[in-house]
Amino acid sequence: GDFECEDVYALLRMLSRTGQGAHAKAKANDALGFLGGWLHFVGERLELAAHKRNSNTVEGSARNIAYHYDAGNDFYRLFLDRTMMYSSGVHPGLLPALEGLSFDQREASLEAASYAKIDAMIARADLQPGEHVLEIGCG
Repeated sequence: GDFECEDVYALLRMLSRTGQGAHAKAKANDALGFLGGWLHFVGERLELAAHKRNSNTVEGSARNIAYHYDAGNDFYRLFLDRTMMYSSGVHPGLLPALEGLSFDQREASLEAASYAKIDAMIARADLQPGEHVLEIGCG
């Protein structure tokens, strides 16, 4: 179906990275293989140009930081749970526990793992009632 895309550059970058291995497996005369190879070729050049444009000068660094940190919560809600934690969670027995689960069930597991991580950090810090923690995004 149709879809709208606000950031065509980001879409092309994603498609080019996704096709890195796929186009090599397709036959050279296969239309899909050709398209994947072409997207990979174009994506590599766009990535190189973006890398050169985003050099870590004072101005470039400010632009790089804004690009990554100003994405907004709507972007992160696409793949994070309600905790909005994008560092790793604590998954005891990860693989056996997730086999055969639907996407929604795995999503709930991500949220449970995020809360398990918070609980583990509190336990390690030996926090006592009345003590406060300022979390500054250290992962």
